Amino acid sequence: MKAKNAKFSVVTACYNNIDELKKTLKSLEQQTYKNFESIVVDGGSKDGTAEFLKTAKVVTKYVSEPDKGVYNAMNKSIDMASGDYVIFMNSGDTFFSPDVLAEVADVTEQYPESEFVYGDALLILADGRKVLREYDNPLCKGKNICHQSIFYKKSLFEKYGRYDEGYKVVADYDLNLRLLLQHKVIPYHIRLPICVFEYGGLSNSEKYKDIRRADAERLRAEWHYDDVAEGDVEPEVVVRSRAELDLDAYGSENSGFMKKLVYRVGDSAGLFSEINNMLFSMVYAYDKAIKFCLSSHNSNIGKSGWNEFFEPFTEEVNPAGMEAINTRYSRNFKPSDKYKRENNVNFLTQDIFYDVFENDAFISKAFNFPKLHIFGNSFACASKIARSVYRLNDKTREEIGKLQKKIKLPDNYIAVQVRRGDIKLEVKWRKQQLLSADDYIQEIMKYDERNLFVFTDDYGVVEEFKQKLPEYKIFSLCEPDESGFVYADFSKVTDAQRHKMIVKILANVEICRQSKQFIGTRVSNPSIFLGLIMPPEKFSLIDAPKLMWQKQIDAQLSKPAKKKEAYKKSFKLFNFLPLCAYNKQNGRQVWRIFGIPVWKIRKMENKITSKYYLFGIPVMKISVRKK
Repeated sequence: MKAKNAKFSVVTACYNNIDELKKTLKSLEQQTYKNFESIVVDGGSKDGTAEFLKTAKVVTKYVSEPDKGVYNAMNKSIDMASGDYVIFMNSGDTFFSPDVLAEVADVTEQYPESEFVYGDALLILADGRKVLREYDNPLCKGKNICHQSIFYKKSLFEKYGRYDEGYKVVADYDLNLRLLLQHKVIPYHIRLPICVFEYGGLSNSEKYKDIRRADAERLRAEWHYDDVAEGDVEPEVVVRSRAELDLDAYGSENSGFMKKLVYRVGDSAGLFSEINNMLFSMVYAYDKAIKFCLSSHNSNIGKSGWNEFFEPFTEEVNPAGMEAINTRYSRNFKPSDKYKRENNVNFLTQDIFYDVFENDAFISKAFNFPKLHIFGNSFACASKIARSVYRLNDKTREEIGKLQKKIKLPDNYIAVQVRRGDIKLEVKWRKQQLLSADDYIQEIMKYDERNLFVFTDDYGVVEEFKQKLPEYKIFSLCEPDESGFVYADFSKVTDAQRHKMIVKILANVEICRQSKQFIGTRVSNPSIFLGLIMPPEKFSLIDAPKLMWQKQIDAQLSKPAKKKEAYKKSFKLFNFLPLCAYNKQNGRQVWRIFGIPVWKIRKMENKITSKYYLFGIPVMKISVRKK
């Protein structure tokens, strides 16, 4: 069978939930890939579901009769399914985009042996927030892939059994443990959201708390989870490397946007810090329908900016005077509207930078750009963009080739990055330890390869690896006189020196990119960039804390909702007599003396306006207008 023609059985279990059922079926009907069947298992609803199913065009098969719960209904559907793959999208669940089945069909064509294909999920929390759950590890302790994100080969149920109906809440988790741990089924992970579902159903609602606790205790006992350390349960995962972005399609879309952003690259940081933030800003701009233009001339990249090392990918805009005012960290500096009109620009770097950089709302958002075939979180989207816009020009490739020949690197090798220099200062505010060779060795030893390339800015690190791994052949572009890259020094060198240093950084990245396995660190932007462009199965990071744009949803869910600033100060005479109190809440500030409100300041919402009251009488009003 040609896997491209794979047939999907989309199963929907429901009970007295007709409106949510219609929402699920509408999502299925909108799929661009049409080789599917819709199976609805209704538990004998009294809300008109049975009558509706008789006329629902998208429904292929259905049954409406009492059952013994959701897992009983899901098991019942397996006998009805005729598809190659089965996915359980119960009433209220929807597909993330109309292209989900088409994307999964592509995966099954590329990997016809795949039996367990899964993706990510978009959750809607009780407060309406939308957050992305990424399943990098399919069986991290205590966390299960939601069944709405999994396509099971139907033959799995025939070989290994179905849902254990003795579990009332976590039978899907038990099934996944059985398949992935006991029977060693290999999971295939697609880096895109499969489904959208509301967080608060059977498996996580307060109503079923006691049942959930009993199920969890049984699950732990059966699978000995109390003896399993976090992260130990990690079967091999095959991940599909998504196709590159069509630059012509991007260019056509980008040029058609009415609003315009001129983004400065080469402003105030190292090369890959600039590139990474540019890529995420491109995701932000496209999502907001803002034309993305580059400003990179006369920057720390070089006089000709981006084009000195890379192929152009978008319009360059470098009007006189803009270099000094177009800077990402100038949050409080806003060029006048007149200046922007004269230069035909709506946004400069600082106008959007903090909407992207370490912004929870941007990080947790799931994007859907169907015209570009980009789906997923900001990291997944930036990854697809990176593989297309990061194109070295011929001169740079020639210079990199000369450096590679000097060290006589073999065809097969492992690569690591260990950063020094500026990182000695950064680890303090990041509250992380400085990594040494010892931190990498355990990961290095997982692979049979004995050739090791070390990407570092400090030759002491190379010596450390030579001492710790005498049986390995160590390669590096780092010279014996190098003791750590410091950006403040880099910004002072000549143009020729700067060009040479950047080529060396690019050569290190290209060598790591071509390695059998790269082991990096999250506190280095070249490592983060390699995570964007390398196949995930060839890329790993050894330090635990993640940067903001790599946060997983489990950390997001543990955060309380942000509250408006509110606090109270009080002053007491002789430690007991209430003398004076200051209260601030929701934009109001009130001073009280002996409990009597004396002075009140009220800041008006959406305006820079303050009203002042003395003993409750308005005595002053101040309004500030933006020019």
